[in-house]
Amino acid sequence: MDILKQLLGRLHPLIVHLPIGFIILGLLLQVYFRRRKAFKEVIGKVYLWAGYSAILACLTGYLQYPGEGYAYDSVKLHL
Repeated sequence: MDILKQLLGRLHPLIVHLPIGFIILGLLLQVYFRRRKAFKEVIGKVYLWAGYSAILACLTGYLQYPGEGYAYDSVKLHL
């Protein structure tokens, strides 16, 4: 179990960019399809996945913090 926590913690730099990509995708879809109402549902789901991936990024960051031995003073603003 400890190895899994360490692996997920080390994946934090990769996972933290997922919500950014989903938000950019949602914004691009909103701009491109601003006059079509059919894509409202898809855009909503893109933002929902952005929220899910943001939660996952927070969890992996929290797993990385104690596993890598960072001092609280060096990461308190980041947390």
